[in-house]
Amino acid sequence: MKYFLKIKKSRWVKKSNTKMIHEDERGKLFLGPCLSGGANKTVIVEASDREMEDGYYHIVRIIDYI
Repeated sequence: MKYFLKIKKSRWVKKSNTKMIHEDERGKLFLGPCLSGGANKTVIVEASDREMEDGYYHIVRIIDYI
C-alpha cells in the first residue's frame, strides 16, 4: 500500500546500522531503511497494508521524497 509519510521523528533500531523506526504525524510506526531528509519531510513509501506482529508497518520501498 502507498503511504505519504510526514516523518515526526526517527530512531535507530537497537544493534542495527541499517534499520530505523519512523513515526509519522498520526503516531503510526514504520520499520525500514534510513530516510534522507529527516524530520518534517514527506516521504512516499510502499509499506505493508496493516501492522505486522511486531507492531510496525514494514516499508517495502521508497517511492519519492516531497
